[in-house]
Amino acid sequence: MQCTEAQTLFTDFADNTLGREELHVLTDHLLGCQTCAKEWREFQQILSLVHNLETQTPPADLLPGIHAKLAQRGIFDRAWALVESLNFS
Repeated sequence: MQCTEAQTLFTDFADNTLGREELHVLTDHLLGCQTCAKEWREFQQILSLVHNLETQTPPADLLPGIHAKLAQRGIFDRAWALVESLNFS
């Protein structure tokens, strides 16, 4: 197993969703590869930090603000498409 392939399996490994064969190959790789073993330990530390984060409540105006920005952009995109369609060449 190549290191890049091993590292792409970290999420599934943490979630216990690897098949028996993938699990065996990955654990063998981690036992024999210091670099990936270190990456795995760091990945686990990051997961631990993320799981310990407090849930934040978004501001009440967040979603309406996003919708307003999207609406403004929609107008800009339509206006720009009109300008491009005029083809002044």
